[in-house]
Formats: sequence, C-alpha cells, structure tokens
Amino acid sequence: MGVVALVSVVLGIGGVVSANEPLLWGTYTETSYTCTQVVTKSRCSSFGNWVSDDDRITLTDVQLDGTVGEDGTVRTSYRPGGFNSDEENNIVHVEWTSFGYIWFPWILVIFSVGSCVYYAKKWKRRTRPTGKIGRHTAHS
Repeated sequence: MGVVALVSVVLGIGGVVSANEPLLWGTYTETSYTCTQVVTKSRCSSFGNWVSDDDRITLTDVQLDGTVGEDGTVRTSYRPGGFNSDEENNIVHVEWTSFGYIWFPWILVIFSVGSCVYYAKKWKRRTRPTGKIGRHTAHS
C-alpha cells in the first residue's frame, strides 16, 4: 500500500500542476466496441471518433473512458497537454470523469495511507510482548 500511496502522490501532483492545461469539449461517436475475457469477467472498451465543439480538432480511433448513450454518442472532454495527457493515452473522458486526473489520485492516497495506518496498528497489537518466550520455553 505504501507504493500505491507514493505513486498516487506523484500522479496527484502531476494532475494539480497540469490543471491549467486547456480542456477541450466535443462529441464522441462510437465506431467499435470490443470485449475480452479476463479470468471470470469481461473487460470492454469503446473506440470511436471525437470532434471538438468548434470543429477544429478531430480524433479517430480514440478510446472512451465511460459509456455512450443510446444513440452511440456522448459529450466528452479531451486534454491534449500536461502530465499524463489524453493525447499520450489516446483517450477522451465523459463529463463526470473529466477532472479525475486531479481528484482520483488523492482519493487513492487517502485510502492507501489509511490502510497502512490501520494495518500498522493491527500488527502492533499482535506483537506486544507478553513476557513469555513462546514454544521455546523449557518444559519441566
């Protein structure tokens, strides 16, 4: 959990530093939907085309972070610059995850640090000395 906390802090700092990068809005249209079987669950991905609201930027074969509506489209955001940018990852985000790069790493930090503290206290209670040596005591 300590490693998760450390990586989350790095991602959180990167997200905060990148918060001033432009966030472009547009419409995503699904062109393909693929699912792969992972152990007992399916992992599905949506791929399609994205066009910015001002029609200046068009992305093809980009992955969607979310789900489309019944008509196969959804309003999405795209952040081309900054730390861990959407351009590098070839992805667009639905509205509710558009700012996840800022808040999600900090939720992971809180969860992982909380888990570390909880288990550290739990293990400390288990290892309190009792004055007995254990199974290595002399039998009379």
